[in-house]
Amino acid sequence: MSTEDKQPNNTGSMIAIGGLVIIVVAIAWWIYVYILGMEVPVSDAIECLAYTSDGCAVANGLVAWSGHNPYNPAVLWAGGAVWLVGMVVKGSNS
Repeated sequence: MSTEDKQPNNTGSMIAIGGLVIIVVAIAWWIYVYILGMEVPVSDAIECLAYTSDGCAVANGLVAWSGHNPYNPAVLWAGGAVWLVGMVVKGSNS
């Protein structure tokens, strides 16, 4: 048995952790744009976390107009997808 056979394959875990990091970055970006920057109440801004409603699009336009990067919920969804792929890979390696 070689040394490689004794070490666990952590690929799935690393992918899942990468997905979680992307999710955390997306949430931090959302907080920065809506809560801190636009001072929108959390109860109004929560919908902007997962999708872009008309109100979110207006807020994103104002953010872009002010020279900042508007929040994009696709980043949150991408993080969730990466996390899910990591969990599937991790499960198939068990």
